[in-house]
Amino acid sequence: MAIFSHRGPIGMDGFFSSPMSDNFDRFLYPADYLSHEPETNRGPLGVGNTGSHLGSARALALQAPVPTAQPAQVLSPVEYADLFHNIRVDYFHPQTDMASSVTVDVHIYNNNGIDDRRGNMSEKSVLNSAVRHELRNANGLGLIFVRREHRAQIAHCFYGKGDPHEYRVTLMHALRYGRSTPGNLQHYCDRIAKLGLDCSGFVNSYFKHIGRVSESRLISSYERGVLRSAESEIRDLDVLIWQGGKMDHIAIVDHVIVGSNPLKMVVVESSGSKEGLKTSEYTVRRVRNQIFRVHRGGPGRGASSVKIAQV
Repeated sequence: MAIFSHRGPIGMDGFFSSPMSDNFDRFLYPADYLSHEPETNRGPLGVGNTGSHLGSARALALQAPVPTAQPAQVLSPVEYADLFHNIRVDYFHPQTDMASSVTVDVHIYNNNGIDDRRGNMSEKSVLNSAVRHELRNANGLGLIFVRREHRAQIAHCFYGKGDPHEYRVTLMHALRYGRSTPGNLQHYCDRIAKLGLDCSGFVNSYFKHIGRVSESRLISSYERGVLRSAESEIRDLDVLIWQGGKMDHIAIVDHVIVGSNPLKMVVVESSGSKEGLKTSEYTVRRVRNQIFRVHRGGPGRGASSVKIAQV
């Protein structure tokens, strides 16, 4: 296993004091390098006494009105799933000496309770050991791309419970420690590390992202919400909770298709029988005693009994 003790995954040295840091900081924070005039040549508001155009730009920026903060856009479940399908992993290209990136699709079904569906725990141990080793060798110095919390984030991903940022961190470390190459990273994700999501992993990640829940919940706890009793009560962002199967399962209603008869819903879920993280159309066939009979993909296919609850 190769451990790059100084180079970060996108070309930034591991320590703030290293020679490479200043150059890469210019790439990340170019505003800090707009002007290299000595302080003695700068007038009030940062305008250079020599009439520097850069200084003038700074003065205008200071006098400009502060823009009104806009509320953050709430992503739909489909849009949030797209973040997992498009994980951008940054790395340092050793031949070009430039920062680059590769996009990885985190999509497979990962369930730690099923032998052939669980993540590669040996690979998890390798990555976490490498992180621990690098943190120990730092002797208390601040590292830029290696943090203590990364060990827990890596574990979340191998258990199928990560969020998009945590999968990005995990895959960056796979490159950092020589566990994969950029061109092979999708294969590493799917076949070597076996990184993916289970059903509650996606549901909990989404509702934490939009602020509906503060911590991960068991599937059974979602049944304690307001249960729907009729088709007309079903709303966007309700959850479907499977009943009577061998394994628990949960999914999110992205939206109800207005005007559909029988009622149709676009649903996002991560399921072993549906090849991982997918968006599907479900049709409601009947409801009795708060148990809905739904079909996935059309009549006669994928029939399931579910409860539908508000979160």
